[in-house]
Amino acid sequence: MVGGELELARSDGDVGTYQAVGVRALAGYGYAMRRDCDLLAAAYVGYARAGMQLDSTAAGAPSLDLTGDEQSWGLLAEATWLFAPHWSVWGGVGWRAAQSELDGDGHRLELDQDGITVGIGIGYRIAMPPRRLEE
Repeated sequence: MVGGELELARSDGDVGTYQAVGVRALAGYGYAMRRDCDLLAAAYVGYARAGMQLDSTAAGAPSLDLTGDEQSWGLLAEATWLFAPHWSVWGGVGWRAAQSELDGDGHRLELDQDGITVGIGIGYRIAMPPRRLEE
């Protein structure tokens, strides 16, 4: 399987927010257990436009608004169940690494992140999967 995804990510913390909007390309192996359930194992690379807003702190640190680029790569395993003609739910686990370079308000911030990811979601398929070939 080869494909692409739109990625929207947001992380809220005690003193700020990190968000990214981007695309990623995947390549891997997919297995259809039934017409309405499939499994996927894949590797991916991605690019996103990222932003971080840090609030001022009681210690006197100024608030910051930073933007820049994020490059990511990782591995994932997902299961998807099509519960209605076009609607599906999915769940997955994986490992992700990302590097971000953010600038703004006279500051430059480089972030390196990596670790285990867990996700759940709901999706809408524009087209139905092809019918199974019978012998």
